[in-house]
Amino acid sequence: MKSTRLLVLLLALLLASSVSGPAALGAPQTNWVQATEPTELWSGPTDGAISFGPVAQWDYFQVVQASGPRLYVFNPRTKNYAWIDADKVGPSGPPPKDYLNPPKPKPKPAPAPAPAPPPAPVFKPWWVETFQPTPLWSSDKPDAITHGQVDAWSFFQVTAPQTGARLQVRDPLTNATAFIDASAVGPAGEPKPADLLPRTWRGYVGADSAYVRSAPNTQADIVGELHRGDPVAVSQWVEGEQVFPDQPGWAKLDEGAYVYGPLLRRFSMTLPPPLPQGGPPFDGHWIDVNLSLQEVTAYEGQTPIYWAPTSSGRPGWETPVGVFTILRRVESETMDSNTLLGKDAERASYKVEHVRWTQYITNGGVALHENYWRDPALFGIPSSHGCLGLLPDDAKWFWTWADVGTPVVVHP
Repeated sequence: MKSTRLLVLLLALLLASSVSGPAALGAPQTNWVQATEPTELWSGPTDGAISFGPVAQWDYFQVVQASGPRLYVFNPRTKNYAWIDADKVGPSGPPPKDYLNPPKPKPKPAPAPAPAPPPAPVFKPWWVETFQPTPLWSSDKPDAITHGQVDAWSFFQVTAPQTGARLQVRDPLTNATAFIDASAVGPAGEPKPADLLPRTWRGYVGADSAYVRSAPNTQADIVGELHRGDPVAVSQWVEGEQVFPDQPGWAKLDEGAYVYGPLLRRFSMTLPPPLPQGGPPFDGHWIDVNLSLQEVTAYEGQTPIYWAPTSSGRPGWETPVGVFTILRRVESETMDSNTLLGKDAERASYKVEHVRWTQYITNGGVALHENYWRDPALFGIPSSHGCLGLLPDDAKWFWTWADVGTPVVVHP
């Protein structure tokens, strides 16, 4: 069968040669064949030839010379000559026009880009208001420590999405971050500045750190640690260990949670405290003393004229509450604990010279006066022996504005 096929191919080639005439070796002729199956091109007509590589089924070749079992052909694609097995090809016409320049395949359209993920929702801070007294916390973890308890109707700004039972909030009084139970607050509109004023003492840690202890002394167990700037809410000032001389006051944050007072700072009041319950008690000049907020305010009727921080009586020496008047005034004097009455003289020991702008409101020695020897940062913390200590400039202002007979209302 193989020899018959070869004989037919040779006869066809000879007939073509008789028509076209003999061809010079290496000159392309018009006799074309196609590979009938995948095969190879060879360097010569014998079995010892070197393979020039494979060709595909239906590739075209132009026959130059027939010699034995192989044909000498011209490869129109490479423009080179080689030998090919005669039994692997068959007669054909010339290659079509697009054989050497096949149409380029149309590029596949680029895959459509994956849809962009939806943008993450932008968190917008929002306001809440407490509807019951509730603690501030150091974190949203179960082992969080208390920063103290804030009043009902206190405002806070939520600063992060809720992830648990507590909300991360900004304390607008101190601009510090804390956590509050979500169950104790409700959504609120943005508060007015006057709405932010608390009714109890609020402030922040003024030292690098402050231990929270189970009792008001440095030997008590440490139940937590607060850091500079952390907000605090004080429920009560209590007497405890004097870590610094003449400074026995400790802040009670909650049951079993105490911080040494001089480590704290009161928030800065940009507005005066609200009027006492019931409205202004006098029409003309009068002075309001808010012991909870540690602030002294000069009023003309119901209009606040001037306000300043004070340091009132420490625990055990609380400033008396009531309606008083300025009884007498001393521009400069030496204050001596020996002049105190009864047991007060026995339990106090001080002598301070050149105390200016003193205005007495009780016969027992309670007065508004300059307190130049106290660290200015500690004003707003109860620490005196009952008087209302003021910064020098504030004491001078009240001295100039008030007079004997000016009413003074002292209240929690």
